Amino acid sequence: MYEKHQIFARLDSLLQPKTPIALATVVATSGSTYRKPGARLLVTKSEKFGAVSAGCLEDEVISTAKRVIASGKSNLLHFDTREEMDIIAGTGLGCRGTIEVFIEPVVQKKSETHLYSSLLGLLQNEVSCTLAVAIESQSTDLSTGKHWLFIPEKLVGMTSDPSKWDEAIFAELEKFPEKTRTFTKSLSLGKEKIRIYAERIEPSERLVIFGAGFDAQPLAQMALQLGFQVTVVDHRAEYLRRERFPDIEKLIYAHPTEFPDKVSLDSRMFVVIMTHNYLYDLEILKNVIKSDVQYIGQIGPRSRTEELLAEIEKEIGKPSKKTLARLHAPIGLDLGAETPEEIALSILSEILAYQNGRLGGFLRERNSPIHDER
Repeated sequence: MYEKHQIFARLDSLLQPKTPIALATVVATSGSTYRKPGARLLVTKSEKFGAVSAGCLEDEVISTAKRVIASGKSNLLHFDTREEMDIIAGTGLGCRGTIEVFIEPVVQKKSETHLYSSLLGLLQNEVSCTLAVAIESQSTDLSTGKHWLFIPEKLVGMTSDPSKWDEAIFAELEKFPEKTRTFTKSLSLGKEKIRIYAERIEPSERLVIFGAGFDAQPLAQMALQLGFQVTVVDHRAEYLRRERFPDIEKLIYAHPTEFPDKVSLDSRMFVVIMTHNYLYDLEILKNVIKSDVQYIGQIGPRSRTEELLAEIEKEIGKPSKKTLARLHAPIGLDLGAETPEEIALSILSEILAYQNGRLGGFLRERNSPIHDER
């Protein structure tokens, strides 16, 4: 998610000085491909930002993007990396799949600037949205590259005048399956046809770390690199210093008994408890477990967590099975981690696996494709 947000932010900033821009988006794949739908590459005359492959497609995409900038006309590229003759000739791309990349000029006009500013505003306010674009058109009423920005039951903006297709596209996006991230769809009105690409864009996930000890530092920094909005909570001023967490937006000074009044918890949050103090962990876990956060990670051995839960049961009753299913203790994947950095990697590996509905095992033991269809 983080890369995507960065690209939209960079795009929005480039629209202000009216820099010629092309945006390449992976809109469809089949078989094995390095990047999946939603991967983007931003191209100007002097820079590129993002990636649509491991590098094997970039030269052609960038070359086409520069032609798109010059012509002002979008282009849909098709790549087939399954061809055996390409391998024999030394030009094989190696992934064994097909990829479609839509390349569009981003025009500096009010509607376009407003659309991307609106998108960023929604994400900053933690509102999920859906962005759709026409990638093929055989209609006199619609050109490729038109965008629509939706939130549930509402059209927020579009990048050209209304067309006869708007209602049909809105109806299609209303049926967007909740767990589906992207889709392409062909639509018809009479003899005219168009094809759209739609993508659900979610706000950054939020990670709250209770405890600002030495092992919280690499965890916070790595989580930030993965795109989390990170909050660190501690009541020890000597630990909760800006120089120890220079890039973390929220540092909250709060004693474990005070944090419910200072930290709002919700269902989108991931929580990691690592104060390394039994009584502090008890107070924090007791309150966190009553919330509806989606993931609770408790550092420390299993026996210690069992003691914490026994104490909590005496105070507020036994947590339900559904509640305990959200508790990951000991936290992390079994990587044999020992150092703070290794432990941070173990914790975030488990969180990433949880996000993606995976168990975190060896890929060589996976019998199905590496990536699920989106």
